[in-house]
Amino acid sequence: KMHRFTIQRRLATLYHQCQILPSITLTKCYATPWLSKDDTQLAAWKLTIKNHPEEALNELERESKNHWPSLSEKIANLIRLRNLVKHLSETSNDDLTTGYARIDGLLKDEIKKRMDFEDLQLHRVRVQDTSVMIQGMLMNNERVHPFESPEDLKQRTQPGRRIYYLTHQSAPNMPLQMIQVALLQGPASTIDSILKVTSTINDEKAATAANFYSISSLHPGLAGIDLGHTMIVKAVEALMKDAPHIQQFFTFSPLPTSRRWISTMFPAFVTKNEDVIVRSPELRAYAAMHLALAKHPSRQNALNPVANFHLRNGARLANIHLQADPSRREESFEVMCNYEYQLDRMEERHGRYAKDQTIFVSPSIQRLLNESKDSIPSSLSRSPWPLVDENKEE
Repeated sequence: KMHRFTIQRRLATLYHQCQILPSITLTKCYATPWLSKDDTQLAAWKLTIKNHPEEALNELERESKNHWPSLSEKIANLIRLRNLVKHLSETSNDDLTTGYARIDGLLKDEIKKRMDFEDLQLHRVRVQDTSVMIQGMLMNNERVHPFESPEDLKQRTQPGRRIYYLTHQSAPNMPLQMIQVALLQGPASTIDSILKVTSTINDEKAATAANFYSISSLHPGLAGIDLGHTMIVKAVEALMKDAPHIQQFFTFSPLPTSRRWISTMFPAFVTKNEDVIVRSPELRAYAAMHLALAKHPSRQNALNPVANFHLRNGARLANIHLQADPSRREESFEVMCNYEYQLDRMEERHGRYAKDQTIFVSPSIQRLLNESKDSIPSSLSRSPWPLVDENKEE
C-alpha cells in the first residue's frame, strides 16, 4: 500500500511540475526537488480532475472541508486549481457542467475569503528591478492595450507612466491584477496622448492628473472576485505618496457594447456613413445615454459593464470623447470616456450606487443629457436622472 501511494505521489508531482514548466523535459523533471505537501496535493487533485472528473467532483465536494485547511495555506494553489476547473468546465461535455460549477463555486468562495485588503500588496513595475518572470506574466496577460514588445513595457514605465500589480502576501511571485497609469495635464482625451512615445512627460511635476487606462485581471481563476476597488484605492494611495502634486484621478475607459446598443436604439442614425458618425455630436449624446441612463432590466445597475465597474467603485462619469481610439470603431464608434475618482466622495457614491443604483455625473455630462432630452427614447425616460454633486465643480 505504501509503495503504491509513493508511486502515485511522485507521478502527481511530475505531472504538476511539467504542467507549470512545459519547457522542462521529463528527465529534468526527475531532478527537480520535490514540491511541498500542498503543491503535491494540488497536483494530485489536478490529475484526478483531468482523468476521472466525475469521481473528483464528488470527492472534492464531499471532503472539501477537510482539504481546505492545508491547501488554502497557499492562495496560489487555490487560484491554479480554479484555473484548471474553469478550463475543464469550458471544454467538458454537458453531463459534467453542473458538477464543475459546484466545485468552481467552492473554490471561488475560498479564494474570496482570503482576499482581505490588508493581505493584498501593491508593487510598482520597474524594468531594472522587477523579475523577468513577472514582467512576462504582465505582458502576456494584458488584454486592453496589448504589449507588442518589451520596448512597450519600457515605454509604459518611463517618467510620467506607471504600471502597478497586486499580489497576495502568501504568493509574492504571482501577480493577480495589473493597472496602468499615465500622468498627464488633465484627463486623457485620445489613446495617442497615452501610448505614443512623444506623449510622456519628462518632468512629472508638470502633470496634474493620473489617468488609469487599463486594469486587467491576470487569471481565469479570479473571475467574479472583485479586486478592482482594492487595486484603485492602493494605486491612488501610492500615487499620492509618490507624486503628491497629483490631485485628480481619472480613467480612460472603453465603452464595450455601445455600438450595438446605439444601433438598436437609434437605427436611423447608424445608416449614415461611418466617417460622419464618428464625428457627429449626436454620437456623444447617445453615448451619454448609454452610460448614464441604460440599466440592466433585472438588476437595475448600469448596463455597460465598464460603467458598472467604475460606478460601483465610487467614480462619477466625467467626460465623453469622440474619435478617441480608432481601434475601437467596431466596439464603440471610436468613443472613449473618463470616470473620475474623487477621494472625498468615493464611499458616498459607492454606497448610493449599491443601495439604489444612483449614478453620479459631472456638470458637463448632465448638460449634455439635458440638451438631448427630446431624443431620449421612452424606454429610458423612466430611468432615474443621474446626479451631480452640488459642491463639486468641474
